[in-house]
Amino acid sequence: MVAKTFAKPDISPILKSLQERKDLEFLIIDILNILTRKHNDVKCVAIICDPVYLNVFEGAFFKRTYSMPIIMIVVAEYEDLLSPNYITLEALRQARKDDCNVYLIFLANGLQASRLLRFGDRHRILDTRAQFAMLHDVRLFHSELHYVWRRIVNVLFIKHHQRVRGSSKSKVRW
Repeated sequence: MVAKTFAKPDISPILKSLQERKDLEFLIIDILNILTRKHNDVKCVAIICDPVYLNVFEGAFFKRTYSMPIIMIVVAEYEDLLSPNYITLEALRQARKDDCNVYLIFLANGLQASRLLRFGDRHRILDTRAQFAMLHDVRLFHSELHYVWRRIVNVLFIKHHQRVRGSSKSKVRW
């Protein structure tokens, strides 16, 4: 007689994480579509992300947004964006040359995002008059970045709110 046991791994954290990514994807799609509808002058969108948030920008993302040129820049998690590598630098220059006026910056490391903003401002790579959407991180509001926030004023910060335990009405939201 052979006894079979079926061990069910607890995959709920993985599924929960996937659902949160889908929620973020739908939020970004809505933001881009609203910008395109209200402001017909969206010329180009530059997406700067790392491998952590790369799966947010999948096929469904491109199918559900209005037709517009998109420059996708994927940076390594360890890349120093105060002095980016050649490929990243050329992609940022191309975004500036194509007159991208929407920047989506989704970097898990807030320090890396702050260094990108400092580099972009110092070398005039990022158009400071553009629309920005980026993940909220406390490190973006350090005193050495205040001068950047005086120039970049059209920013939408996206912050993840955790679900409150015990409350059936609250759910994960961005």
